[in-house]
Amino acid sequence: SDIPEEGEDEPAHAKNHTLVYILVSVAVSFLILTGVGLFYYWFH
Repeated sequence: SDIPEEGEDEPAHAKNHTLVYILVSVAVSFLILTGVGLFYYWFH
């Protein structure tokens, strides 16, 4: 339901998609940094 239909080029869709992409990127980076931090914390 989140997939935009063909031929639907609305600026709102692009902006929303970009916002979601940024949020996901930040979340993934945070999880990776947290995982590495915990790894070094437990194994040192």
